[in-house]
Amino acid sequence: AAWDREFFTAAGREGYRDGCGGVRQYLVRRLLCDGPEAAQSRLHKHILSLQIDLRLSREEEFIAWLNSLYFGNHAYGIEAAGRIYFGRSVADLSLDEAAMLAALPFAPATYNPAVDPEGIRNRRKWVLLTMRDHGFITPEECLFASLMAVVPPIPPARIASTPLLSHY
Repeated sequence: AAWDREFFTAAGREGYRDGCGGVRQYLVRRLLCDGPEAAQSRLHKHILSLQIDLRLSREEEFIAWLNSLYFGNHAYGIEAAGRIYFGRSVADLSLDEAAMLAALPFAPATYNPAVDPEGIRNRRKWVLLTMRDHGFITPEECLFASLMAVVPPIPPARIASTPLLSHY
């Protein structure tokens, strides 16, 4: 809901949209067009986008995207982030914990819970409100999750307290 509001809708199936930060565009750029040949033509990016659409389900595409994101503190991918920040699999996270992870890729160093708990709390609230506004959660779930503590219950040594080298 926070990154690409139309991803799971028919409107989101249009594929690679130049100038838009959608899931499909991110995958095309990050997974298929990185490296020395990154200056691909718009047509080539559209073709790659169509190939993703033909070969992956929406869920598979979404999982590939989640596993390509950087969450800070050396956590690449959603499962690694769950284990680093909370010490368990993302399948076992609560709504407020999942929303915190969803907030991190926007600016992992800025929203580092060890550095700025208030910043990540505000960003997590924005994620929860976006989920509520798009019908993914109820207003009650949004309110309850917004009131939960924001600092993950893991040993402080596992979360870097400085943003040095936490993103590039």
